[in-house]
Parts: sequence; structure tokens; C-alpha cells
Amino acid sequence: MTKKNFLLADVGNTYTKVEVHYGVEIQQIAFNSFTDDRNFPRDQWQHIIKEYDVQDVFYSSVIPAFHSEIEQLNVSGRIMRVHSELRLPFTIAYCTPFTLGSDRICVVSAAAQRKSSASLIISAGTCITFDVLVGTTYIGGSISPGVKMRAKAMHHFTQALPEVDVFKFNALWKEENPLFVGKTTEECLLAGSVQGAAFEINEYINRLSQMHENLNIYLTGGDAITLEKLIKSDIFARPNMCLEGLNILYKLNA
Repeated sequence: MTKKNFLLADVGNTYTKVEVHYGVEIQQIAFNSFTDDRNFPRDQWQHIIKEYDVQDVFYSSVIPAFHSEIEQLNVSGRIMRVHSELRLPFTIAYCTPFTLGSDRICVVSAAAQRKSSASLIISAGTCITFDVLVGTTYIGGSISPGVKMRAKAMHHFTQALPEVDVFKFNALWKEENPLFVGKTTEECLLAGSVQGAAFEINEYINRLSQMHENLNIYLTGGDAITLEKLIKSDIFARPNMCLEGLNILYKLNA
């Protein structure tokens, strides 16, 4: 039986990360989730599908408006979307499983494969999500604003505070002085946006660790590189955890 070429896609609010499996090769590609005029980048998708002779597409998307666009792509096989009714490597103890984001299902699937007594998956993107897995049961978590959203909100909801580039925090923070104290308004906004998120993460880890011994902690998402150095606990940094979960789910449901 000929092995299918398949494309896994993690469609985020800003970027889309795809992983193409063709033959024995794997190619990872990233591009903007929107065109310059805020439309679906169909040409980009079709170019990749044609170049790698993709038969199946399996995707996670946090942009509901794109679901129909993706499902109309021209492929010779199937197009499948991640949702809570798929065959999963964990059980869901969540009051509204149909509202559970596909990106969260993917990262929890990746953690479930590692079979630990308890896991916390922290996804630092547009929002920061905390997902708790006990054994192979998903029990829920938390959603809060991401570092960029915090910075934008302080600018948007006030008259005088400027919008800051949170990536500037990386150049200001020094390991020998772990508490960054801002000396200008811009620096204070950076401290509040980035350190505030880190304080929240550290306290969530602290409290959950008191409830579950041998807690495995995973950090993923676009802002993981900024936050990783501010987290006090031992963590597994996995920048492509959503794609890992997509691969697991594709093999379970293909």
C-alpha cells in the first residue's frame, strides 16, 4: 500500500505552521495566517499542496471563519479538522467539550502520549492557556491574555499609555537581576506585560504542584521563548507541541 503524503496545519491567530509528511521526509513551513487584506491565503496553501503532492490535510484552527475555506482546498484525499469527537488519546472531563479549542486538544494529545501521572501544558500565544491532564483525563484549565494582548489592552483602554513592543523585554532583562524594575513608562509597561504573565505562570505551577506530585510541565507557543527564562520550575519547552499532537491525532483517525 502506497503511503499517503499528508499535511498537518496549526492555524493560529497570527501565523500558520504546517508540517508536510511526504515519503520519509518531513518539511516544516510557516506563513502568515492572513493575507495583507485580511483574507484566507488560499494561494499559499495550494502552492504547498501542489509542490508536495499532498493527499490528506489535517488541521487545527482558532479562526472559525477559515474552516470552510480550508475544507474547499483542492486535494485528492481527505480534509479533516480537529474536534472533541475524534478518537483521542485521553478522555475529556470538561463540561463543554464541544467548546474546547482544537489547539488545546492537540497539545493535550501530545502530553498524553508521555503517560505521566499529571501534566500541565502552558501555551503562550495570543492568549495564555493552562491545560491540566491527570493520568489520561483532561480536567480543564485556564485562559488569560497573552503578553502582547496585555500590552495592547493597556494602550487601547487608556488615553496616555503608549503601545510597546514586548520583544524589547528580552534585551532589558538580565539573568543576574531576575526582577526587572522599569525606570521609564515604556519599561514599566514591558515589565507588567511580560513579568506579569510570568508571575501568573509561576504561581499556577506552584499551586498545581502542591496538588500533584511529579507534575510534568510543558511550555509551547509563540511567546514561549520570551517567558521560558522567567519560569522558576523545570519545564519541557516544546515549540511545536501542537504539530506533535496533530501527528498523533492524524494517525489515530486517518
